[in-house]
Amino acid sequence: MTPDQPRLRWSQLTMAWDMVTRVAPLSTAGFLGLSVLAGLSPVGAAWLTKLVLDGLTGPRPGTVWLAVALAGTGVAGMLLPQLIRYTEAELGRRCG
Repeated sequence: MTPDQPRLRWSQLTMAWDMVTRVAPLSTAGFLGLSVLAGLSPVGAAWLTKLVLDGLTGPRPGTVWLAVALAGTGVAGMLLPQLIRYTEAELGRRCG
């Protein structure tokens, strides 16, 4: 491995990034945003589960809304991978 190879990879990465953001800026932003949300979804579900369980063990107002939010994170956890797959395919079609 020569010292020029990592530099070549970096230049290829920047060329690809420039192409993707120029050809499909909204799809790129959507893909990045959905990926971040998909990564945060399990953390939010765990946190909301803790709050719902805390609300069930003691009298706390708003436990029902926390349970609704927990259900929403479950739905988001199911939908986000499909949306990511769609935006990834859209990027492939536009940049292809």
